[in-house]
Amino acid sequence: MGASMGRTEVLHMARTVSLASVLGLLVGCAVEMEQGPGATPGLGAGTGKVAPVIVGQVNWVEAGTLPADDARRVAGRPVALLWLPAAGSRCTGFLVGMDVLMTNHHCVSSAAEAEGAYAVFDAEAGVPDSMRATYDCSTFLGADADLDFGLLRCQGQPGAQHGVATLSDGAVSNNADVFVVHQNCDYYSDPSCQPDKKVSPGRVTSVGSSELSHSADTLGGSSGSALFDALGRIIGLHHVGIGGDSNGRGSANKAVRMDRILPVLRRDFASIFDAAPPSPPPADPVTPPADPTRDALEPNNDTGSATTIARPFRGDGMFIAGNDRDVFRVTLSRATTLEVSMQFSHAAGDLDLYVFRAGQTGAVAQSAGVSDEETISIGLSAGTYFVMAIGYNGATGAYALSVR
Repeated sequence: MGASMGRTEVLHMARTVSLASVLGLLVGCAVEMEQGPGATPGLGAGTGKVAPVIVGQVNWVEAGTLPADDARRVAGRPVALLWLPAAGSRCTGFLVGMDVLMTNHHCVSSAAEAEGAYAVFDAEAGVPDSMRATYDCSTFLGADADLDFGLLRCQGQPGAQHGVATLSDGAVSNNADVFVVHQNCDYYSDPSCQPDKKVSPGRVTSVGSSELSHSADTLGGSSGSALFDALGRIIGLHHVGIGGDSNGRGSANKAVRMDRILPVLRRDFASIFDAAPPSPPPADPVTPPADPTRDALEPNNDTGSATTIARPFRGDGMFIAGNDRDVFRVTLSRATTLEVSMQFSHAAGDLDLYVFRAGQTGAVAQSAGVSDEETISIGLSAGTYFVMAIGYNGATGAYALSVR
């Protein structure tokens, strides 16, 4: 699979570690890296920027609560939660190419700051960590301090799974309706909250030569997020807020105009646009459509619709369709060893296998190899567990499943 950070390692970091558990450690850093020098409480050093802010009352909505075909949710599929271990922080990013993620220069400005970086897609409320797609994005491509953008290359072409953002070089009108899609939560009110994907509505409040001001809510951690127009095109790269107080409230936010960034991308990073992005965007990976013609056990795409099985179980003729997952419920009446195996053709599609305990988000076991079989053997206590088969990066294929 070729990633410089092994896929199992990335999955372990992003899927088995609770986001809430690390947010408390990183919130302060995330805010500081987006703020500028000075003695004002909460301001960090070295970036010359003020923290993004919530304008007035919080009016963002959880992207995961919107219908799968909602235009704002569709437009935001290429937006990801960007973890930056080298900086001890996080930002937001979005795909501008099949394997290129854009964020702010003040988030990532060098190869050293990009070391270990990884992006988490589908980081939406209601989607457990185990079902959030994770990509190694630690290759630094370049950055522009004046336009405050940085570019990272991701392993595995996430754009094929999550779509590529539509960048607009059109004129921006004052008072136009806009929305920001970003990864955040109001940690001023709830320090243990998770930075899930949010949609913040607002309006353009002024247009300058290189920036535009807007009223959509953000907070530290939203840096590098996408500012969309009403048609779902990115018109700005959000990067700064004005008037932030000790509760994260302020008067305005600012974004770098995309029609100023695009000419630089075309001149200095033209290879970004070499691979044609999927159009229209692929189906929402967190709400995969059921396809009963493919698999007699469908729909069983989540824990709520999981197929209940009893050991020993053998299922043949199963199929993972595009952006699909198959989930099976098994109850252990006593402590025992659970043995699960999945046979398939790796050449036809790379399928992976996971086991979860009911009520927990992190996988208790996983098998994500590169052969024609995935196997798990693990001692477990009594309780209800879920076995999940899924395609890596949207892979599809037939398989057989054995559970003993």
